[in-house]
Amino acid sequence: MVKKTKLKEEEKEIERIYSSQVTPDLDGEEVFLQGWAEETRDLSKIRFLVLRDISGKIQVTAIKGKTPDKVFDEIIKIPKESVISVRGKVVKSKQSPGGREVLPDKIEIINKSLPILPIDISDFSKTELSKRLDWRSLSLRTKKSRFIFKIQAKLLEGMQEWLNDNGFLQIFTPCLMGIPAESGSEVFDVRYFDKIAFLRQDPQLHRQLSIAGGIERLYEIGPSWRAEKSGHLRGVRA
Repeated sequence: MVKKTKLKEEEKEIERIYSSQVTPDLDGEEVFLQGWAEETRDLSKIRFLVLRDISGKIQVTAIKGKTPDKVFDEIIKIPKESVISVRGKVVKSKQSPGGREVLPDKIEIINKSLPILPIDISDFSKTELSKRLDWRSLSLRTKKSRFIFKIQAKLLEGMQEWLNDNGFLQIFTPCLMGIPAESGSEVFDVRYFDKIAFLRQDPQLHRQLSIAGGIERLYEIGPSWRAEKSGHLRGVRA
């Protein structure tokens, strides 16, 4: 569970909420948001900032004469992908994405990013894999990366839901073994305190022991490791 961050100002406490929780029904309500500054736009008397968090995006709109001067002046100077917090009022707007926007009273830069990012994280990025891996925390912020994680999570969620509904029990077997589970195959050995242990090749033995213990229908979602080089690594194509 994500711990809720609280902002205290003039003895008024506001809990952080996520962008997806900001709906047009909150018109006129004061909110406190945190996330990344995805982009800014300057239209002279109106300036926009798109705040992105784990749940989605929301438009923050600064209007000259209505927004505090300091906020209006600084909003377009925030470097892309800086971590920020925004406190302001929700306004229902048909022109804004999601039918709502936030008029900021206060914007704080929690962690300022570099003026020029080391890799391109736009939807059209052509940055090579090796460089994306060097800057993995930035690479994970792309839309494609987020979709990969969401799809993977949904696939596992669907499997678990079906298995749970059909009387299976999820178990968790050891990933470190005192001896190899299968003879004659390559294994990864690791030092475990003053002994040698092995990454499991196959959890079948522990599953069989669980069945013998009375858990008739079971499943497990977890990794296994085999040290044999794959056909791909040998340069062989199937």
